[in-house]
Amino acid sequence: MTQPAEHTRPNEKGGTKDIYNETYFQGGREKSNYDNYVEQSRGPCTILGQSLFEFFRPASSLDMGCAVGHTVKKLRELGCEAYGTDISSWAVSYAAAPYIIEFDAAHDVITRSFELVHSYDVVEHIPPERLEFAARNLWRATKKDMLVVPATYEHGETFDPNEPTHLTFWSREQWISFFTQRIGCRFDEAATARFESLEHTQIFNYTNRIMIFSKINAPNTTCEI
Repeated sequence: MTQPAEHTRPNEKGGTKDIYNETYFQGGREKSNYDNYVEQSRGPCTILGQSLFEFFRPASSLDMGCAVGHTVKKLRELGCEAYGTDISSWAVSYAAAPYIIEFDAAHDVITRSFELVHSYDVVEHIPPERLEFAARNLWRATKKDMLVVPATYEHGETFDPNEPTHLTFWSREQWISFFTQRIGCRFDEAATARFESLEHTQIFNYTNRIMIFSKINAPNTTCEI
């Protein structure tokens, strides 16, 4: 796999936890692309929860990088045993739910498995030297389906002035190659195409960023930690 250029900022490589504080989420774009994440994300995340439930019908799910947990809470309302993790102590505190915990999947092993593991706009924040650990962690925790939606960089950019916490700058094709060739995931092209056609994906411009990897009918991929 051809590895694109990566740009890692000082004091972020190897430990980004302290960056994701209240100012990051609510600080009016002082440290991120967000003005008021809590309210701006509520509608999109609620629709996403509904879409995930209707598409996958999971009995259990894990949202890695769930922030304040809007999607997790919607899945719970719909009857899914949904859990969320985030490295931000502020976001987890704001979520104030026992099924949303502070956890770093780039360093700590996930000790149970879920029918659906999903992660929106998170993997590009992971320090490059921890990315393979995190990806294997998520895949091992997946019983059936894993949905990953990274920020993608189609033209080879190596720097994002609007979001200094993006550390890995890959195209969609490079992300798929990483997950299939390095991690051993099975890319489900048909399911990905169907999910891309959903209203949520179209409205919020996630088309061409969706990646669904499936363990269904894929021998030698299931693995309990």
